[in-house]
Amino acid sequence: MGEPNVEEAEKRIKKAIDKQAVELDLARFNLTSLPVSVRKLGQLQELDLDGNNLTELPHWLVELEQLHTLYLLDNKLTYVPEFIKQFKHLRDLDLGGNQIYPLPEWLGELKQLTSLHLSNCKLTEVPDWLAQLKNLENLSLANNQLKALPKWFSKLVDLGFLHLSSNQFVTLPIELTKLAKLEILYLSNNEIRSLPKELAQLESLKDVDLNNNPLTPGLKAAYKQGIDALKEYLQANDDGQVVLNEAKLILVGDGEVGKTSLLGAMRRDDWVENRETTHGVEVTIKPLEIEHSGSGNKILFNCWDFGGQDVYKPTHQLFFTAPGVYLAVWEPRRGSESLKSWIKIIKHRAFDENRPDERPRVIIVATHGGPNERQDHIDEQKFIDEFPTLISGFYHVDSKSEDGLEKLEKAIADNAADIPQLFEKVPKSWKNILNAVRKRSKKDPYITYDEFRALCRRQKVTNERADLYTVILNSLGHLIHYKDDPILKDLVILKPEWLSKAVSFVLEDGQVKEQHGLIEHKRLKDIWHNPVKDENDRYPETMYPVFLQLMEKFDISYPLAQIDGDNNEISLITQLIPGGRPVGWQKEWQLNSGDKESKRVYRVFEAKTGRTAEAEGVMSRLIARLHRFSLGKQDYKKSCHWKNGMILENGIHGRALVEEINSDIHITVRAAYPEYFLNHICYEIDSLFASFWLGLDASLSIPCQQDGCAGVLKWQKIINDKKEGLPKTSCNACETYYEIDTIISSIAPKQKQQDDNAKILKELKKLSKKTDKIETLSTQTKAYMGRALENVDRLRMNLSHPAKDGPRFFSFKLKENSNFNPKSWVSHTFELTLWCEHKLVPVTALNPQGDKRGVYEIELKREWLKKAAPTINIIATTLKIALPALVPGTKLATDDDQFAAIDEELNFAEKTTSSMITGGQIMADGFATDRVGLPDREKRVMAAGSVLSELHGILKKQDAKFGGLVRVENKRGEFLWVHEDFVAEYY
Repeated sequence: MGEPNVEEAEKRIKKAIDKQAVELDLARFNLTSLPVSVRKLGQLQELDLDGNNLTELPHWLVELEQLHTLYLLDNKLTYVPEFIKQFKHLRDLDLGGNQIYPLPEWLGELKQLTSLHLSNCKLTEVPDWLAQLKNLENLSLANNQLKALPKWFSKLVDLGFLHLSSNQFVTLPIELTKLAKLEILYLSNNEIRSLPKELAQLESLKDVDLNNNPLTPGLKAAYKQGIDALKEYLQANDDGQVVLNEAKLILVGDGEVGKTSLLGAMRRDDWVENRETTHGVEVTIKPLEIEHSGSGNKILFNCWDFGGQDVYKPTHQLFFTAPGVYLAVWEPRRGSESLKSWIKIIKHRAFDENRPDERPRVIIVATHGGPNERQDHIDEQKFIDEFPTLISGFYHVDSKSEDGLEKLEKAIADNAADIPQLFEKVPKSWKNILNAVRKRSKKDPYITYDEFRALCRRQKVTNERADLYTVILNSLGHLIHYKDDPILKDLVILKPEWLSKAVSFVLEDGQVKEQHGLIEHKRLKDIWHNPVKDENDRYPETMYPVFLQLMEKFDISYPLAQIDGDNNEISLITQLIPGGRPVGWQKEWQLNSGDKESKRVYRVFEAKTGRTAEAEGVMSRLIARLHRFSLGKQDYKKSCHWKNGMILENGIHGRALVEEINSDIHITVRAAYPEYFLNHICYEIDSLFASFWLGLDASLSIPCQQDGCAGVLKWQKIINDKKEGLPKTSCNACETYYEIDTIISSIAPKQKQQDDNAKILKELKKLSKKTDKIETLSTQTKAYMGRALENVDRLRMNLSHPAKDGPRFFSFKLKENSNFNPKSWVSHTFELTLWCEHKLVPVTALNPQGDKRGVYEIELKREWLKKAAPTINIIATTLKIALPALVPGTKLATDDDQFAAIDEELNFAEKTTSSMITGGQIMADGFATDRVGLPDREKRVMAAGSVLSELHGILKKQDAKFGGLVRVENKRGEFLWVHEDFVAEYY
């Protein structure tokens, strides 16, 4: 844990004594005993001792009679001294993360407590003495082993904040639905599948955290949209519920091994000789129904038949989801070599190893295996050893004679019956809409959104609920619709396979291949309305923009910039770009004067086995995702990318070389401050692996600095070693040791207020009013801008959860002509302004002159602002430091008065909240820059989320549309609130 920092602790105590302070923060000083000098602080009200190594508390502590807040999180206490009962003013107590087992019953005598934190106390049940604490408003029981709550829990009627994350709840305790004042409920990292509909009746509930729970698919989709959508979905259960007895049956394998014939045999279709090759993916309209012999229940299978050619694999991402039954089909006469690659694709797309019961069930099927042809050319044990949790059996089937078909169908039904979601209940109205969509899809592959709403109204479903159901149906792959996309919002594609086939036609087009992925939009008619094709394989011209937009959304392509005077629009299919580095690529990769170089490596492993692995198609996806940084963003001929790499540019923030080498992803950035662009690319890679390749661990590492060593220092190991108090960490190859603090400071340098902010701002403002290029800025200023924007990005990620329900960034000031006494005010009216999270400026700087949308007069109580102070302070501080970096390219560049007004608002927010932050609260510094995962990070993020949720509730009463800001979702799956002018940039 490191050496005790007694000297620094004594300095802080002396300062508190000199100022007669009422708060003292001694958190994370590694103290083994409490300095006796604290005894002199008789007036002390708040004492923070989190993250030390205290084994006991001195009895003289009882002399601090005014103490009302005592934080003891993550120490080594083995008991709670009973003298704590003598603190008559004690309101807030944190005992979490110690070694106190069991907790003493006399804690129930502290009836004045309003906040109690008992995280990580090894609780297997809620102690009965808690029932006596009727005044509790905030309670944390996180990181325990709780499975249920006692019936008396509903009597804690004042609870407004409840933290139950990281326990073992399988269902939400019904007692919680009786807590009428509950506003914030954290339930992440449990085993919750469903929620009671009564939860929606809690009108005060503003935020629920259900991350990392095995929610039912519909509930999960609703939860992602925010608290209002979640409540709407739960209320839908008032219409009644039905059992969903449906499962996916997905057939994969090489082309022409008999997948379509096998599916036809199971459906008892007539045999077809020389059947045409499948394009992309086809979904059966006629359902396949199999009776499960064990229960007698009939299971309805939606069958997905995938084209086996490599060119179709990009379209598979639309449909590879767990849980489901997969048939990996092969033909003995052609060998089983490619089977392993197909099973790996299934594993890495549909298998979350943290949810083994939701795993895909893979049945390996040999076709053309009649009695006279059956040949066993597959090493079954080898497959079982490599994929022990996925393989569910081996079968031989002759589709023409139907030999072996009955045994295969029984295996399919048995595996499907084992899927937890199979017989779950869903709202009856949702199932009715699903059935209506399927019925309509037999006639129309797509309809307008107004027609979809009309379809829902015929099922007695309101427009509001129809909007939610489209989100859920889209999430589950039953249709395709993106309600916020300006191109896609007016269309609902009822047949996803209809889209998939359209995409496959582009991927297999000979001319597109010859042009290394370039597709001229004027040629789309030749591809999508080819008179040679069957009428069902022709597409109306009105759908071309829709298909192109969806291909971009699925990281298959991106639009190229038009050259002046050239009206021929072009897109690039990234999967088809050339294999070798372009001639002269080195010219684009020069180290400019004053620039530094920083490197990272992502080494890809299988999370379960630790074996190195390959993420198929990772570079083509990254090229599509990061195309806005392409060298060819103005002229595609200047692009510099190849099958396994690319060179990117982010203006003054440098250039990057990203390359896949032996399945590792190497990133090098050259810039005045390379960490900003480097971290941006790393975040993109992190999110891609988290959302796309399940079971693969893209381990961020730092290349070893020793000459000739190909080893790396794993970032996670650095974090773990830091937490263990180790001073050094080593390379995994040559075992050279490096100072951990040196590494951390180079990766996440602490942001300090610049002494020369005024000089830098003057340079930026001067530049913005001239014709000079921004590249002419000094190296110091470029580095400043990079660090400032990096802090904003980190803050945005730290506050990602509340962004589901409202904006994160704002500034505020006193209402004009108001009398305000900063020392004695109790309640006051302020003017609060929301910020656009794309441009990072107030909405008033983007609205037409006189448009006051996004500006609110709100009355705030001093008590609330005191609680919110750390969150508001970090937002104001971060935006204030970043503001000069945001000047170029905005209206603020030429409007000194407007810039000064914004700066003044941020100064006011910073100064006001700084005076309110107490020793027991987390200061702004470190919140935005913390990348090491220190123990208190979760506490900070949760506190900020609570504050923002309350603020959203206040603003919604005035304006449910948040001043016209639009919620968008970026490629990383993060929500942002942006001005309407920038919505199109996210779709």
